[in-house]
This record gives sequence, C-alpha cells and structure tokens, in this order.
Amino acid sequence: MVQPQLPDELRITIVGTSALPDTTRAAFRTVIIEHGKSLLNEAQRLATGNSEEETPMITPTLIMDTSKFMLRGYIQKKPSKYRGMATLIGGITTFAGGVFVNNVDKGWGVAGFCACVVVVAICIIWGIEK
Repeated sequence: MVQPQLPDELRITIVGTSALPDTTRAAFRTVIIEHGKSLLNEAQRLATGNSEEETPMITPTLIMDTSKFMLRGYIQKKPSKYRGMATLIGGITTFAGGVFVNNVDKGWGVAGFCACVVVVAICIIWGIEK
C-alpha cells in the first residue's frame, strides 16, 4: 500500500514562545528547523543501517530514541585540558618513578621516588577537580 504524499510542513505550538521578541522567535524557529532536519537525517541513517528494505521505515520509537541519543551525545562535555595535562604529567612522572625505584639503594633514588609519588598524587587530585 502506497501512502499519500504529505506536505513537509508541521504546525506545532510551543507554550511561552509568544512572549519572545520577533528576532528571538525567528532564531528559535531556525534552531527548531535545523534540529528537526538533523533528527530526521540521523533517524534515516539509523533506519537504513537496520533494514534491508529499499525505503526503510522510520517509526515513532526510532524518532524518540534518536532524539535522546542526539541530546546525550551533544550534551557530553569535552574532557578538559587540565585533565589531559594531569594525565600526561602523571604518566611521565610514573615512568620517572620507575627509574628512581631502580636506584632506590642510592639516596637520590629514594628522594626522587618520594617526589614522584607526591607529583602523581597532585595530578590525580588536579585531574579529578578540573
């Protein structure tokens, strides 16, 4: 059964948008349209990957799941540069600590190892806080 061709227009009501200035409403409308296009493209991509049919079916569940997936993906924050620096410095310091442990029978080996332990502890705390 072939479905009749429907127009590409959706009329929706979003409570609270009437209080927005005209320029803000226009920007809001633009963002909603762009998000809708992205959502539809992603749903089509997912439906195509899951189907052997020539024209895959996009279901209401697929739209809802895709929307949640997109929001979670966009909301996730990028790892901070401080955390990356703390990881790098901690890794280098751990390597240096291994060199100092191999020379623990010398005075500078013990002192160096203790310094490395302190630096790694600071990096762990710094990486967690930032």
